[in-house]
Amino acid sequence: MHPNNIEGTTKLAKAFKEKYPNKNVWAWSGYKFDQDLQDKEVVNYLDVLVDGQYVEEQNNPSLDWKGSENQRVIDVQKSIQNHGIVTL
Repeated sequence: MHPNNIEGTTKLAKAFKEKYPNKNVWAWSGYKFDQDLQDKEVVNYLDVLVDGQYVEEQNNPSLDWKGSENQRVIDVQKSIQNHGIVTL
């Protein structure tokens, strides 16, 4: 979620959650949740965030939902509630 598109992403995620409150919203970002995104409005509408830059040297095709070992699959709402990263 680059600063240039976070506003649009927020609007889209919010509209989707309002229309489909029981559906999960996933997002992938090269930015880190705890360093760059946790204070952004968009996280209120995300269920899962895969964060961190994809690193070719850490590629692992057997990983679920992420491409490289350094990335995290984060339960966003539990992370907000617990004031710390909760991964899936």
